[in-house]
Amino acid sequence: MSKTVAEPSATEAPSKKARKKPEEKAAPAGPQARVQVRYARTMRPQRVHSLIVEQPRSKTPPSGPVVVIRPVIAGALVSPPEQRFDLSRKGERITFQVTPQATGPLPRSRLEVFAPGQPLQEIPLKMKVSTGRAAWWMLLATVVLPWLLYKFTIGSWTLNVHTLKDTMANEMKRQFRGIPVLGEEYKEMPLGLEKFNLSKWLPDIVGDFYAYLSDAMSNDRILLYVILGLLILTFLTWVLTRKTKRKRQHVVMLSANPAENTSAIPLQPM
Repeated sequence: MSKTVAEPSATEAPSKKARKKPEEKAAPAGPQARVQVRYARTMRPQRVHSLIVEQPRSKTPPSGPVVVIRPVIAGALVSPPEQRFDLSRKGERITFQVTPQATGPLPRSRLEVFAPGQPLQEIPLKMKVSTGRAAWWMLLATVVLPWLLYKFTIGSWTLNVHTLKDTMANEMKRQFRGIPVLGEEYKEMPLGLEKFNLSKWLPDIVGDFYAYLSDAMSNDRILLYVILGLLILTFLTWVLTRKTKRKRQHVVMLSANPAENTSAIPLQPM
């Protein structure tokens, strides 16, 4: 007897080897050229920064028409407002000078590219402006706060806990005299809070915390931990606010009509 081999039905799922890989996104059809942009991603206000558009390094000779490139950066002055860029010239480079006038993220910063026979093309730029002062303030706090902490807990400026509580309570009673909850008890308070008085409660909390902190400073290495924590925060602040630069490449679509690619596009196209 001859054995019959069952043919796979059409409803059976194909094997893993038979499955085709998902198709990759096809590149845009038509002639195109590449440009490279170098710019400052994090800038300082009232400082001049360079934005450079250039031909990327390539083994193939560049080709393409002359396009107009216009930076659009909200909250900054750009000089010149736009320039021509020859895509067929090897080593072509143009430079814009950007002077931020505001701080924070600069929304929708971009380069507008006007190519013959093509709609407006945009190159997005992620830009923000930071003064960088936060890192200096954190560095100052790293020096001043541990020194104050030492002087007020185990140094020559040490306070008596009972004196601290009495002084704070008397001052709060004098400032909030006649004010319910803050300086006096308020019998109409709900949930059993009739005897709540901030001028009595807050001095006890502050005094107990000061006593705990003084005891920790004298027995443990808490001062060292505070300094290390502040140094780490200072470094992270510097990393987030330091001046950074970015380089990216972008594809510029060209017209399929050779006659349009040879035509000159004027400045101020809009």
